[in-house]
Amino acid sequence: SLSYSLRKLSLRQSRGGSEYEKPQIQFDTIAPDFIKKKYHHKPLWANVINIKDWGNQSRTLTCFPTNYRNPVFPKFNYHRDFLLPTTEGLTIFPESINRQYWNLHNGTEAINQWLSKYEIEATVSDAGKSVHQIIETIGGVPQLSSLANRSTVELLNDMANKSLTRSMHAEEFKNRINTKKNKRPASRLISQKIVQLGLELKCSKCDSWNWYEVNNLNYELSCNRCLKLFSFPILEPSNSSLSRWSYRVVWAFALPDYARGGYAASLAIHFFVRKVSYSHRLNITWSSGQELTLQSGEKAEADFILWAKREGIVGLSKPTNIVFGEAKSFAKDAFKNSDIQKMKLLAETFPKSILVFATMKDFEEFSVDEINRLREFAEWGRGYDNKNKEIRAYIMVLTGLELFMGGLERLTNVWEAKGGKYAELAKKRKVHSDNLETLAYATQELYLNMPS
Repeated sequence: SLSYSLRKLSLRQSRGGSEYEKPQIQFDTIAPDFIKKKYHHKPLWANVINIKDWGNQSRTLTCFPTNYRNPVFPKFNYHRDFLLPTTEGLTIFPESINRQYWNLHNGTEAINQWLSKYEIEATVSDAGKSVHQIIETIGGVPQLSSLANRSTVELLNDMANKSLTRSMHAEEFKNRINTKKNKRPASRLISQKIVQLGLELKCSKCDSWNWYEVNNLNYELSCNRCLKLFSFPILEPSNSSLSRWSYRVVWAFALPDYARGGYAASLAIHFFVRKVSYSHRLNITWSSGQELTLQSGEKAEADFILWAKREGIVGLSKPTNIVFGEAKSFAKDAFKNSDIQKMKLLAETFPKSILVFATMKDFEEFSVDEINRLREFAEWGRGYDNKNKEIRAYIMVLTGLELFMGGLERLTNVWEAKGGKYAELAKKRKVHSDNLETLAYATQELYLNMPS
C-alpha cells in the first residue's frame, strides 16, 4: 500500500454573514506515479485528508466521529467520491484526477447535521446562543483567557445586575480589574468589546442615573426611567454629582446570572480547546448549548458538545470521543437530579461518551448531596453495558481550579501548586490531560473520593 500527503491546501472564507461561517477548501487529488490515465470511473487509490486549524481560532470543524462502518457523516462535496471518516483521517477514493471543492461548517452546524443522522432534533438553546455570542464577540475561544479569572467574572456579573445602567465608574472599574492577582488589564476587556466607555448622567427631572454611549451624547437627552427630556450639564460637565465616565457591560456580557450561565460553558470549552489540546495532540470541534429531542421523544440538553480526537505521535489516531457538558456558575447545590437524568439519557443514547460536569465554584463550595449524586452517577458510568459491549460513560468533574487556569498554566502544574491530595495525585500518576478517559477518572479520585 502507498501513503500520500496533501501538500497544498487553499482555504477561502465566505464574507456573507460571519466572516468564519462558511469556509471552503480546494485541493487537487493526488495520484500514484503509475496512474497514467486521468479518468478510470472506478476507485483505484485513496487520499487521506486531515484538516488543521493552525490559526487556533477554533471556528472551523477539524475532527469528526470515526464511524467508518456507517459513514453517513460528513458530506462535504457533491462529487461521487466516497468519503470515509477513519482514525487515519478523512479518506476519499477518487475515480479520477480532479480538483475537490469542499464546503466546511462551523462546529454547531456540523454537530447538528450529525445528530440529525441519528434522528435527533437539535436546536441551539438560549444559553447556547449566549455562549456563541460571547465567543464571537471576544474574538474566538483562545481569547477567552480574558475571562479565566474569578474576580473578573464576578465583577462583570455585578455590573450586569445593576438594573438601569449596568455600568461602573471608570476609575473604580480599573482599580478592581488591575490588581496584582489579576494581570489582565482593563484595556484588554475594552478592546475585546466586553465593556464599553460611556457617560453616566443624572436626570434633572427624576434624579435617576442614565448611561449613554459617547456617540449618543447630545445637548438634550431622554431619561430612560421617566422618559422626559433633560439638559446636558454644560455648566458643570465635570461635576461628579451630575456626570461621571463609566464602563458598561454590553452584548451577552450584559445578561444577568453570569451571562445566563454562558461564562461557565465558555470557560469549559476554553479548558478543552486551549488547556487540554495545547500540544496539538487533541483535535477538537465544539458546539455551544443544544436542546435535543431524542428518537424516543424524550428531551435532553447539553450546555456544550465536543468532538475530541487524540492524535498518535506514531501510528493511527484514537477514535473520536463524544463529549457532552453540563455547566453551572456558583450555586451551592448546582447539579440536581434532573441534570444527572438528562446526562444519563445522553449516555444511553451515545454509549462510552464523556459526560462533563463543569462549574466555576471551588470544590470546597460543593454540597454533600451534590457530591453524593455525582459519585453515584460516576459509579453507574463505570458499569459495563452488555448491549453495546462497552463501558457506559466516563464522568468528569471540573471546578473553578480548572476553568480559571490562565496564561501558560498546565493542569498538572496547577494541581501540584494546589498541594494536598491534588499534588499527591499529580505526582503519583502521570495524568495525560489529552487522554479524556484517564482525565475523567483522575477528577473522580479528586472530587468524588472514588478509587482509581
